[in-house]
Amino acid sequence: MKNAVTILIFLMTVLTGCAISQSGDASGFVPSTDISALSGVYRNKSETNSNALPPRYLSAFLWRGETSLSNEAVDAVQVAVKNDSLIEAQALGKEGQVMAFTRFERGTHFEFKAGQLQVKPSVNAAGFKSGEPMVGVTKESIIMGLDAQGHAKVRQVSSATGMAFLILPIHVSDEANMRFVRMR
Repeated sequence: MKNAVTILIFLMTVLTGCAISQSGDASGFVPSTDISALSGVYRNKSETNSNALPPRYLSAFLWRGETSLSNEAVDAVQVAVKNDSLIEAQALGKEGQVMAFTRFERGTHFEFKAGQLQVKPSVNAAGFKSGEPMVGVTKESIIMGLDAQGHAKVRQVSSATGMAFLILPIHVSDEANMRFVRMR
């Protein structure tokens, strides 16, 4: 019996999983105390990089879960900082038409610290949908700011922690860094 417990503890230790990945340019954000520096018009599609990230769209971050908006059809995103507590964003089509509009309020949707706009993180339970191999918690954090050239930078950090197949403890984390060119 003692050997069985020892073997079980050894297997649990060896089989415990942890994976972390990072993609894109992870260089820092330019520190700024002025939220109005984020105002501008940005290309919707992120720059491609050598790490072969699939195309990412700024509109997908700003209008998460919006199924009626085709991110591929959005050409640019206009960000207008109205004051320290209110930001308005518009998804613009190729002809300049407004495809989506939203307002983000400080404290409800975001916080602004050291030049970084931190979107309120989303935390969800995993394992309650058919086909999900893990029971646990998922978290997604999105940070927006500017790089040294004044272009928009987005860092998306996603993680999941729980039990895979109800047997193995696991933690998976992914960080993606994207740059969206400022058009004006």
